[in-house]
Amino acid sequence: MFVVKRRKEVNPFFKRGRPTDFKVGVFIPLPYEAAMSSTFTHMAYAFLNGVDSVSAYRYVYDFKEDVVEALDSNLPFNKLDMLLVSTSFEFDYVTLARVLLRFNLLPKVKGGSKPLVVVGGIASTANPLPLAGIADAVVLGEGEAFLEKLPEISTASNPLDVLSGLDFVFTFSSDVIKRRYFVDDLNASYYPRIQVYPLEEEPIYGHGLRVEVSRGCRRFCAFCMEGHVMNPFRFRSLTTLRNIVEYGLKYSPVKRVVIYSLSLFDVPHADAFLNYLSNESIEASIPSLRPDYLTLSRLEVVKALGQKTLTIAPETLNKHIGCLIGKCVDQETLSEVLSNAYRVGFNHVKMYFIEGFTEGDVEENVTKLKNLISKLVSELNIKKRKFFRITVNPLIPKPWTPYQYLPPSYVLNLRKALELYVSELKSKYVEVETYDVNWGFAQSVIALGNEETSNLIIEWARNGLGISSFKRALKDLSLNMFKYVSHGWEDPPWIHRVDVGVNTKYLTTRFNILRHKTFKSF
Repeated sequence: MFVVKRRKEVNPFFKRGRPTDFKVGVFIPLPYEAAMSSTFTHMAYAFLNGVDSVSAYRYVYDFKEDVVEALDSNLPFNKLDMLLVSTSFEFDYVTLARVLLRFNLLPKVKGGSKPLVVVGGIASTANPLPLAGIADAVVLGEGEAFLEKLPEISTASNPLDVLSGLDFVFTFSSDVIKRRYFVDDLNASYYPRIQVYPLEEEPIYGHGLRVEVSRGCRRFCAFCMEGHVMNPFRFRSLTTLRNIVEYGLKYSPVKRVVIYSLSLFDVPHADAFLNYLSNESIEASIPSLRPDYLTLSRLEVVKALGQKTLTIAPETLNKHIGCLIGKCVDQETLSEVLSNAYRVGFNHVKMYFIEGFTEGDVEENVTKLKNLISKLVSELNIKKRKFFRITVNPLIPKPWTPYQYLPPSYVLNLRKALELYVSELKSKYVEVETYDVNWGFAQSVIALGNEETSNLIIEWARNGLGISSFKRALKDLSLNMFKYVSHGWEDPPWIHRVDVGVNTKYLTTRFNILRHKTFKSF
């Protein structure tokens, strides 16, 4: 369950810590190549190793071998003072529970023994309740304030007491509403300009300096938890971005950056930043983009930066529904973007769609997309195989979005709709992938869970990490514990325990609008 597996890397820390140092593990419950794409990995590792009395060590998880991999030290978890766990996704809870089970480190088992298990991330910020019985504390919001407090926490006789007193740290023994922390000024906040680079394994999105351009999003798309939880929209100045790039690339083996932003072209100086990269012959990985912002000139710049696949997320071709959910893109605009992308020379266009915004309209949605693609293939004389790469996801209800009132079981109703996309669209020019509704259902069960859901997570983890283990755990535990799975929440429990800066009246009002205009059975 635990192995030491050091990698060949550029810029790792070789800190000679003292025996008295406060030892912190930074655990990303994902494979190495995914963990090295996490900005938190780089930030926590660099920041904490810069503190005189703290030593930080990285850990990742190998799903194939079912083992924790220590990257810097042979210290197992039970020799640490604190384990920081970044959970961007709900399934990370299951991996964490499996690991803690193996090490006898669940709270009920370890009691007051070390390490203190502290979880953070977007998913756990939105709803920390399913982590009851798994974690000791949950950091709500962005991690900078917690990292700055850690030297003080490390010297306390009872660190958990100090954590409990912080306004942005959620503990399960208190009913006090805790508030999500966010950085006011990204330009003044800490950022790891010198990052660790793998030499033998390629991270997700490829090699390069990770550059976070912005946080949050001003769009508030109805289905997007991150856009709601990470508000308000903030961005780094052009000067700050250039300084990060110029300094960071001095220590990088490749002249390439990986850009992080939920809505890149909402940043006022996005064009200037991309042009700067292009003028300096710096390649870039560009995140998914809103099609309504993609002019021909922007597509040309993105292509010039070395991007081979253009990724866009129209979500739906129904303009009426699109405007309701925050993706008001008409079919003509999308057609123009796709035509320009082909002419500019992209190898592929990857498009994300979500099915489930309406009931009974799937045939119309598929037909619209099929006709659009057929029209473009004919007009542009497209010859590239699989030029269109389409991913269709089911609508997954998440906390702090208007869809939080839908039951998780709603996802299971979308199986046939997703199958229709595959059967009707797959061709020589079109590749179609869909997200398994069983996994979508499981994801929503955790996301919309309460304290009792942690029992489900632990039982799932005990039997393995596959979907069959989830189904077994759900069957074995009393369904009376989980009425929300089929009925949803009228009064979601997390809104009484955490404050993420979203007005609950807005959520109910917007859901009622969406329900009356798009749903028949809710």
